[in-house]
Amino acid sequence: MVLTLTIRPGDRIELLSAEPVGVGDAATVSFLLSRPVFHPNGDSVIGEEVETVNGAQLASVSASPGPANEVGIVAEATAVRPGRYELTSVRLRYRLNGGAEQVGDGIDVTWTICVDDPAPTTCSG
Repeated sequence: MVLTLTIRPGDRIELLSAEPVGVGDAATVSFLLSRPVFHPNGDSVIGEEVETVNGAQLASVSASPGPANEVGIVAEATAVRPGRYELTSVRLRYRLNGGAEQVGDGIDVTWTICVDDPAPTTCSG
């Protein structure tokens, strides 16, 4: 998961698209939305189930802040050729409460992908 969104009580969000920032053209990145899954023991997990980002409708499900009002954006990357790739941000296009299209950039985890056998020398560790 590369981005967590917290939906404020009363808000409705329509996700229009998600685009990678910083990866370049040597890898493709797809983004998926993951809503929380609640287990009988009370645990909640984001990342267990995914769906398409484009067109997803989000609304707060609880009047209080907390895990029920959080969703994640999950990234799946496929390298086109060997190399080192960094996902430095996610650009979301969305509408808040039926308003005009907005754009926001953000990321919770910068993601580095090294693809080759052996690993590229620029990928240490």
